[in-house]
Amino acid sequence: MADDAQEVDIHDGILSRVFWGNEDKGIRELRVENRDVSEVDVNLFENAPSNVDCIDLRGNNIEEIKDGTFRKLCNTSKLLLSRNKIFRIGGKNFEGLRNLRELRLSRNRIEEIPADAFGEVPFLVSLNLSYNDISAVDVDAFKGLGRLEHLDLSNNNITFNEPIFDDLDHLKSLVLSCNVISDISTKTFYNLQRLRELDLHLIRITELRDGVFKNLSSLNKLTLSWGKLYAIHPDAFEGLVNLETLELNRNQLTCVPDGIFRHLISLKKLVLSYNDITDVETNAFESLTNLKDLNLSRNQIARLPDEVFKKTTSLTHLNLSWNQLSNGLTNRTFVGLVDLVELDISRNGIHLLQKDLFSELKSLAKLIVSNNLIADIEPGAFNKLKNVVELKLNWNYLVAIPEGAFEGLDSLVTLNISYNKISDLDAASFKGVENLKNLDLYKNKLEMLPDDVSRLLKSIEKLKIT
Repeated sequence: MADDAQEVDIHDGILSRVFWGNEDKGIRELRVENRDVSEVDVNLFENAPSNVDCIDLRGNNIEEIKDGTFRKLCNTSKLLLSRNKIFRIGGKNFEGLRNLRELRLSRNRIEEIPADAFGEVPFLVSLNLSYNDISAVDVDAFKGLGRLEHLDLSNNNITFNEPIFDDLDHLKSLVLSCNVISDISTKTFYNLQRLRELDLHLIRITELRDGVFKNLSSLNKLTLSWGKLYAIHPDAFEGLVNLETLELNRNQLTCVPDGIFRHLISLKKLVLSYNDITDVETNAFESLTNLKDLNLSRNQIARLPDEVFKKTTSLTHLNLSWNQLSNGLTNRTFVGLVDLVELDISRNGIHLLQKDLFSELKSLAKLIVSNNLIADIEPGAFNKLKNVVELKLNWNYLVAIPEGAFEGLDSLVTLNISYNKISDLDAASFKGVENLKNLDLYKNKLEMLPDDVSRLLKSIEKLKIT
């Protein structure tokens, strides 16, 4: 029956009529979402005004789009068909939509993309085919889509036998995550010189061969996380001169070899967490002079070579947490990190903070050493850390704080030494950090702050003991 509020007629699941109104004041956007529509009458848009911009049929039960259904919608720019049961596309499905810019077909039941499937929509800019059952993509599936900028094929069953993206020379973002892709070749992305973002997470590639990204000179972000990658060939990243973000987390990498990232001269963020890395070679990060953020957490690194970060002089954030660096850090480890702002070495089984361990880190503002086995701090351990404002030493095995343990931390504002075994404190322990404002001593063997410590730490604003 007619539903005047929605301005449509739906009978037995068939969307058969739209009350358009006059062209000046009528519908510019037709939205029929979640209405149990199973079929769209082929003549539904026969009398549609020329200014209809958006057709939204998401969340229905439509199984098929009849050829010619949209033939009168020559000015429509957006067609939304997500969350239906469409199992086939092609032919004249999109005939008439010559000015369409965005097409959403996600969460349907499409199994294949035939040749020239989108030949009727040459001005398409964004195409979403994610969450379907697509396993077959014809080599000419995207023929004619020379203006396409965004393509999402994620969460399908796609693999590659031959290049399918050669016509997409204006593509800027390509999402291929959660597919069964087990191999990529130098031809796969060969013609995508304008591509800026490529998402390949949760696919089945085990190795990256030389030159597979060679022509992607505009690529800014590459995601290869949550995969089975265990080998990267020496020139795998050749050509990626503008890449700024590389995500390789949650793979099966065991080593970071010398020069493996040498082509990535613009790289700013590198994520290598959640791998099986045991070995980081001395020149692993050479040429990464623009790198700002490096995440090596959740690996099995027991030792880092002296001066391994010597070339990463722009690094501001370094995460080494959840490794096995109990005896793998020296005062030469951090040479070159003159701009480092935050360092996380928590959960490494570290027993001792030795003198001058952090002396190279003159710009450091936050130091996280929590959840280790630290029972002692050598005098001078925090030498030259005059810019550190926050120090986290919680969840360790400190019984006492040695005299002058925090000397060098002239700017310290927040100190967390909760969850240790401290039973006594002395004012001498806090020499050099008299301007401390936040002190956390929770879950130690203290009930109150000793008087001499209270008199010294006159700036305390927040104190937690019990």
